[in-house]
Amino acid sequence: YSESFHGKHQPLVKVGSKLDLTNVKSIRTGDIDHGIPENELRQTAFVREEGYGDFIWNTKEMFTFSHIRLTDAFRTFIGNEYAKSVRKLHSYEKVAEDNITEADMIKRTQRWYGAYYLPNQVYAVKKDYNVMEYSGKYGVDFSEDFWLRDGYIIVNLRIETLDQYGERHLSYINPVNYQENGYCSMWIMEGPPLSKTDDKGITFEFYAGDFVIYYADKKASEDYSGGAIY
Repeated sequence: YSESFHGKHQPLVKVGSKLDLTNVKSIRTGDIDHGIPENELRQTAFVREEGYGDFIWNTKEMFTFSHIRLTDAFRTFIGNEYAKSVRKLHSYEKVAEDNITEADMIKRTQRWYGAYYLPNQVYAVKKDYNVMEYSGKYGVDFSEDFWLRDGYIIVNLRIETLDQYGERHLSYINPVNYQENGYCSMWIMEGPPLSKTDDKGITFEFYAGDFVIYYADKKASEDYSGGAIY
């Protein structure tokens, strides 16, 4: 892809490369475009014992074009119904005696919010084709025959949880254990379609984690453009 970052235009960046991993996108917790409902933000700030204004201006790194990482800045606590059900139980006295507060119970149910997009200027080639080697020898002007202009880009997400040391613990898709050891894959358990046919009669075969299908020859700037009102 091509994009401007680090103060200059980067004409050719491979997704997942060292340079790509430095192109980090940050999101503000309360950004209206991020779409977290205000009532969730207010309640989460209350449970975290933070001022609402401070909480919504919390800006954290979220993704590069090859990695998405959701931190607690993008987590809301929504366990009101759970807390309400516990308060109705005969055993609630014991809960209160153990110093479990309503805020503790509200924390038990959470939503995690993320964002991702493909670069505006994105280019595709066959798997394992070494574009960087070709570019180093001959340069590129994006008229070369090896660019794939027809078809679609499928974004596949590998969803995992990491501890505070960055160690992987849970996999939502769990492909190896599912295929080889008979363990659960939550993606498969949810029953997504394994194939789908569009209005042009094109049939897509899906694999666990396939999340977004995007036209290879389209870009966001064809629909949107920047500007200002004075």
